[in-house]
Amino acid sequence: MKNRISISFFFVFLFLVSCSFLENKKSEGHLVSQKPNSYSFQYQSELTHQFLKVGPSLQISIGQFAVQSFSSLVAETFANQSLTEKQTKDPLEPNSIVLNRIQVNRTVVFEEGTTKFKYATFSSIVEFLLVKPSGETVRILGHSLPIEIHQIPFSPEDGESEGKIAGSLHSALEEGLNQIFTLQAKGNENESRNMFQR
Repeated sequence: MKNRISISFFFVFLFLVSCSFLENKKSEGHLVSQKPNSYSFQYQSELTHQFLKVGPSLQISIGQFAVQSFSSLVAETFANQSLTEKQTKDPLEPNSIVLNRIQVNRTVVFEEGTTKFKYATFSSIVEFLLVKPSGETVRILGHSLPIEIHQIPFSPEDGESEGKIAGSLHSALEEGLNQIFTLQAKGNENESRNMFQR
């Protein structure tokens, strides 16, 4: 009889612990999903004037690509959020995520021992500033993997470089935002090393 009571008590205890664990996990997931919504999204105004020179008299607005892509990511992910412009003189606001800098890297590869074009790659780096409620600022870098093209970039035969650059920036933005939300979920934010070329 005593054994039956002990076993019954054990199963009741196990049931209560399981319910408590599931309730905690549910609450925790809700908090994580809601956290990023408390932040505003901004971009530095000078980004819209950032160009990449791709020929003697040709340049493309990589800043516009980045801002448009960032805006679409924010709109797709957060129904009630929008992207706003931050002027250089404006102070950083607590509870904000700011697209601060962008960089597009190009590499051209030739066949070994020749000057014959083989392929080219584009890759991007973006820098976000995550401003905590306390005002502390954390720098987060987003990187894209190299995207390969097999025509000389921006030659008459090339019809894909501009799209590849835009896609590269989009990937870097996604990677950076994912880092921010992962850090927010873990509650353990670490500064990323500044890998921009000097």
